Amino acid sequence: MGLKETIASLSNGFDTHLSKEFDINGTLLSGGEAQKVCIARVLNKETGLYIFDEPSSALDPVSEYRMNIVMKSATDKTVIIISHRLSTTVMADRIIMFKELVEQGIIMN
Repeated sequence: MGLKETIASLSNGFDTHLSKEFDINGTLLSGGEAQKVCIARVLNKETGLYIFDEPSSALDPVSEYRMNIVMKSATDKTVIIISHRLSTTVMADRIIMFKELVEQGIIMN
């Protein structure tokens, strides 16, 4: 995900807290860096299905390209990506476009 340099620059590397809420020495990542960390964390969990909603929304074009390569090669599982960006969808095996909302509902407990 292109985080190697960012992590290396942190005061405690991988052990750096990613907020100041629990550690005053923690760091605050940019929106794009935080998004990359979230994607990397998810892809390191073994599951049968991954669902991403606008995974590249805070990424610059180079980071988005890298993310697409990582997501394509990181898993042989089913990945559903919800995106408005054509560049995110070009790697897909299948593209489904919704012209309008067909149905919606509320789940009552």
